[in-house]
Amino acid sequence: MNRSDTLRFTIQRLPKAEIHFHFEGAIPAHTIFQLGQKYRIPEIRAIADAEQCLIFADAHEFFRQFLFVSSLLRCPSDFYLAARDIGVYLTGENIRYVEITIAPHKFVRAGVPYADLLSAVDCGLRESEGGERRDHRFVIDIVRDLGAEAGMEMMRMVERFPHPRVVGIGLGGSEAFPPKDSAKVFAYAAALGLRKTAHAGEGMGADSVWGALQTLGVDRIDHGVRAFEDEELVSYLSRNRIPLNLCPTSNVRLGVVPSISEHPFRMFYEAGIPVNVGTDDPSFFQTTLSEEFENLICLQNFSLHDIPELIENAIHASFLDENEKNKLLCEFRVETRKWMVK
Repeated sequence: MNRSDTLRFTIQRLPKAEIHFHFEGAIPAHTIFQLGQKYRIPEIRAIADAEQCLIFADAHEFFRQFLFVSSLLRCPSDFYLAARDIGVYLTGENIRYVEITIAPHKFVRAGVPYADLLSAVDCGLRESEGGERRDHRFVIDIVRDLGAEAGMEMMRMVERFPHPRVVGIGLGGSEAFPPKDSAKVFAYAAALGLRKTAHAGEGMGADSVWGALQTLGVDRIDHGVRAFEDEELVSYLSRNRIPLNLCPTSNVRLGVVPSISEHPFRMFYEAGIPVNVGTDDPSFFQTTLSEEFENLICLQNFSLHDIPELIENAIHASFLDENEKNKLLCEFRVETRKWMVK
């Protein structure tokens, strides 16, 4: 193997954790094709049509395609199928721990029972493990575009049908709707013992990150890439060890930054912010977690020996309890040393 192949081989085999991963955005093309055939969707007659569902030219078209793919999930068995196939991807990437963000509200409104939906996803993921060690948790996404009452409705459902793998609440949707609109929803979630995160500093600037921190009291930020626009915010994030769940390829594909090499990832890292790496919607962005790490090495002046630190940052920023984190860290360090020595 040449040097590039050796690098790719090593990264692929490192045990990994990911905490910025959307269920609906990770559905593979072959699953989309199966669902298209099941529901006789005229736009999906061949696997090439399913692949086309994951292609977009700009952010507007991305969200349109995302909603179209989501619309194919119509009953619990669809969620089971998608989860099983997503699990195969996770196994192939050696992702041992993943926090999956899922937005149940639109599916519940369409008639899929919330409890059945989560159970189906949980079962599909567990079946796909195939003897491999892997664990997962769920972050319930509140789509701010739907309004605060929809968010409260979702939280009442979470309270009524508790699931042991639901550990957090996230805020998604358009950042044009400020975090303060969801303050009561997040207070409700906190009262239920859920941890909190929010998409901020992606579609809007640094003010949206401040809003998520000060109004919602989030534990971490999804994206936060535009925090670099405010030196005081960068200092605050570093000083208070606020994790940023960064997704470089996503940011490039949606036009948030011009290129991977111009992404502020390295700047945040050098500023002392505990950054970790995510794929966001890997099927749409045609990326994997291994490829994200490889890009950081090739285009952001990271070394292979920096990658375990970034992986551990994801574990530290996760919504596991401290005992679970420490156990996972120990397991990862033992296996990582084996591959790094090789």
